This record gives sequence, structure tokens and C-alpha cells, in this order.
Amino acid sequence: DIVEAQQDFLSVEAREYRRVFTRIDSKNVLGFLASYCQAFNTGQLRHIRVDATAAAVIFTSDARIIQRILVNMVKNALEASSTGETVTLGCDTGPGGGLVFWVHNPAAMPEEIRMRLFEKGFSTKGTGRGFGAYSMRLFARQCLGGEVDFESGPEAGTRFFLRLPG
Repeated sequence: DIVEAQQDFLSVEAREYRRVFTRIDSKNVLGFLASYCQAFNTGQLRHIRVDATAAAVIFTSDARIIQRILVNMVKNALEASSTGETVTLGCDTGPGGGLVFWVHNPAAMPEEIRMRLFEKGFSTKGTGRGFGAYSMRLFARQCLGGEVDFESGPEAGTRFFLRLPG
């Protein structure tokens, strides 16, 4: 999976990625994420849950790219969460018939990280990292015609969004 992710990243960056659109069920995406990402929940010390009010929508898009983006969001949310905290996954309908997937964790990001998060090569995890958030935004824009963004604050925690057009 790491090799395929790197290949996808390089092909998208070179604008050579060939999109494959299929019909996708938003609830299935969230269920898959919650299950798949348990593997990154070291020691099962955090909780992953799907929001009960998540929108159930059938839509057409590139499932592989959506999965890449959302798995990265969940991994980051798990890493930012403390023992016993919950990472919540959800989906809402957006303006103009679009769809918004989101991943929330209770931790707030410091301002210096928020300001640089989408810079290529910026990392809080050490040298040789820093492509996760950059690649999420790149994939969303170039492959899906969408957007990746976030909001973060001490009261609300951090919520990342993948906005897909209608």
C-alpha cells in the first residue's frame, strides 16, 4: 500500500494519474474507514466511530483517491488524539449537491502548524516526511475537482474536510 500510495502521488504530481470513476456509497466509505483504520490505532487506545447522522448518498467519483485522502486524515487524527479519545468520521451533503466527508478529533493544532500544514515537505513528525497533508489537497484538487481543508480550535478540536463537487 505504501508503494502504491507513492506511485499515485508521483503520477498525480506529474499530472499523469488516470481517474477511475465508479458509483460509491458514502456510508460504505465511512464503514470501511472505521474498520480499516483500526490497524493504525496502536493498542486500540483511541476510539473510531462513524457519526450516526452521516449522510447516506450514492455518488460517482474515484474511490481509490477518496480512500487515500480519508485514510490519511484518520491516521493523522489518531496520532493527534490521546488515550481514550474518539476520532469521529462523518459525511454531510454540501452546497450545490456536493458531498463533504469529514474527520474530527478533540485536539487543537497550534497556530504555527495550522499556518504551514499544506506546505510540501512540512512535517511535525521528522525529516523525510511532510507529504500527507500536501498530497491530500493535491489529490482532491487534481483528481476529484474538490478541496481539502480544516478548522481547528481549543473548544472544537480539529476537523478535516474533503469537499466533493455535486
